[in-house]
This record gives sequence, structure tokens and C-alpha cells, in this order.
Amino acid sequence: MRERLSLLIAAVPVFLGLWGMVQNICPIHEFWVVLGLCAVVLAVCFSWWRQWQRITLLALCASGVLLCFVGQTALTQGLAAIANGIGTLLTEKTGNYFLPYASADMNGLTAALMSVLLGGLTAAAMRAWRGIPHVCCALGVLLLVVCGYLEGTVWLALYMTGTVLLFVRLASGGGKPMLAALVLFALVAASLAALTGSTAQTDAGQWLTTLLHRIRYESAENPLPEGDFHHLGAFTPSQEAALELQAEIWTATYLRGYVGSVYTPQGWEETDKAAVAREAKLLYALQKNGFFAATQRGALEEALQSTSENRFSLRILNACRAYAYVPYGADEIVLEPRALLTEGCAAGETLEGALFDVTDSYLVQAQLAENEADRAYTDAEAAYRDWVYAQYLSVPDDAYTLLAAQFPLPSEALPTAQARGLVLNWMEQTLTYDESTVTAQGDMPYLEYLLTVNPRGYSVQYATLTTLLMRCCGVPARYVEGYLLPGNEAEGLEAGSAVMLTQENAQAWTEIYLDGVGWIPFDTTPNHKNEIIYALPPDGSAQTEAVPPQDSPQAEQSERQEIQIQQQNHEKTGWAFRLPLLWILFGTALLVLALALLRALLMRRRLKKRIRSFSSGDARQASLDCLRYTQTVLQCLGLSERNVPLTQRTEEIASLLELEDAAPVADTLVFAAVLSFSNHPAGEAERQQALCILETVCAIWKKKTNPLRRIYARWFRCIIL
Repeated sequence: MRERLSLLIAAVPVFLGLWGMVQNICPIHEFWVVLGLCAVVLAVCFSWWRQWQRITLLALCASGVLLCFVGQTALTQGLAAIANGIGTLLTEKTGNYFLPYASADMNGLTAALMSVLLGGLTAAAMRAWRGIPHVCCALGVLLLVVCGYLEGTVWLALYMTGTVLLFVRLASGGGKPMLAALVLFALVAASLAALTGSTAQTDAGQWLTTLLHRIRYESAENPLPEGDFHHLGAFTPSQEAALELQAEIWTATYLRGYVGSVYTPQGWEETDKAAVAREAKLLYALQKNGFFAATQRGALEEALQSTSENRFSLRILNACRAYAYVPYGADEIVLEPRALLTEGCAAGETLEGALFDVTDSYLVQAQLAENEADRAYTDAEAAYRDWVYAQYLSVPDDAYTLLAAQFPLPSEALPTAQARGLVLNWMEQTLTYDESTVTAQGDMPYLEYLLTVNPRGYSVQYATLTTLLMRCCGVPARYVEGYLLPGNEAEGLEAGSAVMLTQENAQAWTEIYLDGVGWIPFDTTPNHKNEIIYALPPDGSAQTEAVPPQDSPQAEQSERQEIQIQQQNHEKTGWAFRLPLLWILFGTALLVLALALLRALLMRRRLKKRIRSFSSGDARQASLDCLRYTQTVLQCLGLSERNVPLTQRTEEIASLLELEDAAPVADTLVFAAVLSFSNHPAGEAERQQALCILETVCAIWKKKTNPLRRIYARWFRCIIL
């Protein structure tokens, strides 16, 4: 029992850590963690398991968890269909209406199944091979953390803590203290790194991350760096086919793939996961109600009651399969509400839908301001626009200082059309187009190297500098990589025909956000700067709404308000995080307390049954059992467990019982030896003598033992009534 209790202490934090990390992939309500904990307790505490049963359960639970990840959509739909069918039958029988399960989201049935499977997987891995699978998994997680492929979180720290407890238990009987110390140190270091949110990045880690990405997603080498400028080489694309595009009306077409949102000294990173986590409810609510940034233009045209006669079809050949390559102005494509980071558009082999012309984006914006569009669209776009302005205007302080020293940055926000013209003029005066440029900045920040050492480059350098300058002008912008069908290649194509885009069509550009309309491409490379020429309204106005820059008085007030809002959101987010965790800890404490109470009741019931047996049954056996129990009480008093016959420890026992005369002890030990090792008949007199000895020793124990030790012996060890 003590062994299984120590295993349970390690299993609970391991399960909670796994459950928390799974939340990022399959959101599960906090209620179902109790069901998972019950599965852990049942699987750990059962003592009748054989090794083949443990391995079978481990394989079944692991397969089930993998099925929940791989076939999540099919599983949720299937379970929802079964539950809805049962609800329909109950409605017909009882007349009561039962709310249906949603098949497009993680429903209660799937969450319950996932929790039970995680609990069974945790416990089975604990019982099979003495928990070695969890230790190996923890070492693999440690490698991912060190390589920067996995971010440190509280849940990861909880998982590591449970694994540390498991390894301490595993190594205590292994006889290998040096190995135990080394692995324990590594696990504790990973736990501390996770608690502090450390995501150490090394060259080896970046290489491993890139290698894993290429193995999983790329069948041909990508000529663009996907935001990583650490070892940026020349633009040397191959002739391999990347995409197959088919359209009814051919124009210059940008196909968005990788999106970089956060600028770092070594390049671009994808959307800040922490920011998405803070606003996950907003983004998910928008996408669940039909507002997707990937098809925002189509939603706007529908709100304005416009139609498109141009349809497209896109098939991925050798391009990186991590991205969807959505054309601007797309509509009627299959979207996934859970894909928050990719704006609802999950990567797939093919993409089909309708296309709207993006060259009239400013005209549509003016039309939106004049006409009353659908309130559902305008409200959703306003909420999304607030998130865009909070996410895509940030420029690091050192980068802003470099840009301010090189360019006359405006003191107030500019309309997008004016900002585009100003930035395009700056780019023509600053960079020289050269596809053979190789970056060798060493430890120097990339932007500093580009502006002060080697102001040359191709689309990657142009898009990076353009994005930062547009943000400095108060226009939300982000760095994008994908493929471009130039206008000169599109002119000679027949309607409905297909064209192959090779790796030579790979291109990087900037996206800017046009209020009310959405993201539009802005390319400043000399050979493609006129691919898309936007038509402006007759009065020349275009997007007068913009966020004031940080240098203006309005910006100071806006910044103060933003700080207050961030603090309020931080407090709300903090409590939103703490409350589920507190409930989990509270529930776990109640569960452990209930299990401890149940164990105590069961063990004391067994003890009472044992003591009652002293007065019934065979007198000889009852007397022997009574004397053996007396020895247990003596051990509670402090009698050491030495391999010495009790008949040779008369003085020690008499001293322990504080008896001046050791003769009664000697007589008792002789009496016990006679019962144990001879055929001397025993009757009711011997039984009463044994019971008298037991009562005397118990009275002395109660007199000599302090209250805390009495409680411990009675309710924790359950060896004395």
C-alpha cells in the first residue's frame, strides 16, 4: 500500500502536466480533469495487475490518445452523432428536449474520453516497466525545451516535477546513485527553466528545428528562409514545380504562405502565441461566427451584396506543406475555426473558391463608409481591427532607433496610401536589388547589418525593411513569404487554364491592414513594385483612421489607456488562469483526502476483524496471533527490528516497558516460545493469558505515547485501535 501511495503522489502531477499541455491542442473543460484523476487512482491502486495487462492498457491508451489527436474532427462528429441519436430517442420516449452536441468543436464526450485516456496512459506508464516510459518522455521533452522547439510553461514544470518524484522513487532501489543524481539534476533544471519561461535557443536547437520542419513539410528545398535570417544566403531557387494554379480571370496574384509578425534581431517569428492565447476567446468567437481573416474580403463583398465571376483552384506540389497559400480576395474556401494562428485556414493539398479583385480595395473601403453594410460584418471587423492594431504595430526600441537615424519618420500616423508612397520612395533610395547577397552579420542585429554594412538584397530584405517602416508610420503591417504570379506571365494565359509556379516564383512582401477591408499586399522590390496598382477614390482619400504614433500627445494618452487595459487584461487573465488551477488543486486535495479516509476506514475495519479473531476460533492459533500483534505494539513503542530472538532481549523489553522486574517479561517470552515451537496443548486459559499480556502492553503504549504519535499510529498506519 505504501508503495502504491508513493506512486500515486508522482502520478498526480504527471497527469496534471499532461492534461495542461494537451489543452493547447484539444481544449478540455476543467471539470473533466476529475474524471482523469479517478482513472489515475483506479489504475495505480489496483494490485491484481500482471505485466501483460499493464502493457496492453498502455498500448490501448496510447493508441486512443493518438486517435483523439489525428482523428479529432471525425471523432467529435461521430460521438456527437451518437449522443444526438440517443437524445432523439429519449425525446421520443419522454417528450423532454435534450440540447444537441456540437460536432465542430471539442464536445463533452470527446473531452471525457480524452481525460480518461490520459489518466489511463499516465497510470499504465507508471506501472509498466516501473515508470521508465515517463522518464524517457521527460528526457525527450527536456531536449525539445533546450532546443527551443517547445516553450516552458507551468504545465510542463508540473509534468517535470511529477517525473522527478517518479525518478526518485525509481532510483531509490536501483543502486546507481551517480546516474540518479545526473538525471535528477537534468529534470530539475528543465523544471526551473519551464517555471521561468526560458526557451533557450542554440545553433544546434535551430538546426534541429529546421531539420524536423523540412522532414515533415518540405519535399523540395525552400528558397526563402521562412523568417530565419541567422544564415541568410543568396536567392538561388530551383526549377521544381511548387504550386499549380488555375483561374478564370488571370491577373497578378500573390499567394500568402508564411506570415511573420514579431520582429527579432535574427529575423521574424510567427504570431506571438502568448498574445493569441490572451485573445484566443475573441479570435475563436469571431471565427466561430463566420469571420475569418483569410476570407475577410469575401465577407465584405457579401455584406455589400457583390459577386465574383473569377474562380480559382490551387494544388500544392513541392511547396512547403505547413502553409495554405491563400490568394488575396479569396472567398468560399474550406476553413477551420480552431486554426487561430493561421487565421482559420489549415494547410491542405488543394484549395478552391472565388476571387475578388484586390486592386479596388480603397474603392471598396470608400463604398463601405458610404453604404450601410451588414452590422454582423462591421462589428466583427471592428473587434478584429482592434486586435490587429495591438499586434502588428510594435517595433523594438533598438530597431526604431536605427530607423529614426536613417529615415525622417513621421510624428503622426499616416493614411495607408500616403505611407505606401513615402516608404516606397525610401526603399528606392536605400536598398540595391541583388539576389546574390549573402548575409554575414555575425552577432550584429540583422537590421543594423542591413542599414549600415550591406544595404543590398532581394525580396526578403525589402519586405523586412518595408514592414518595419510601415509600422513606424502607424500602419499595421507584417512580413509575408509565398509565391507570386507576375502580371506579365498572367497576361498571356487562357481563361480556365492551369499554370505551374516553380520555386523561382517564391517571393517575400509586406502585408498592410486596410481598415474595413483587411490585409492587402504591398511589394517594394524594384521588379515587382507595380504588380498591383491600387485605384483610389476620386477625392484621393484613403484610410484616414490610424493609430497615433508614440511621439504625439494623443499617443501618450493612448499608451496610458493601453497600459491600463493591459494591466486589467493581465489581472483578468491571471485570475482566469489561477481559478481553474485553484479548483484543480482543491479538487485534487479533496480527492486525496477522501482516498486517505477510505484507506483508513478499510484498514481499521480489517484491524478490528483481526482483534476479534483473538477471542474466537482455535485457541492455540488465536493465542499466537495475539502475541504476534503484541510484538507489533512493542515496535510502536520503540522496539528495534533486529535479527535477534526475543528470548535474548528480555532486559531491552523490560526497560522499554519501564518494569523494574524483568521476570514477567521472561515468563511471557517463554510462554510465546512454547506456543510457537512445541506441541503443548493450548486452551482458553492460554488465550486469556495472551489477551491479558496484550491489554497490559497497549495500556503502557497509550500512557507513554504522545497524542500526535497515537493519531499517526491509529489513523495513518492503522495498526492500533
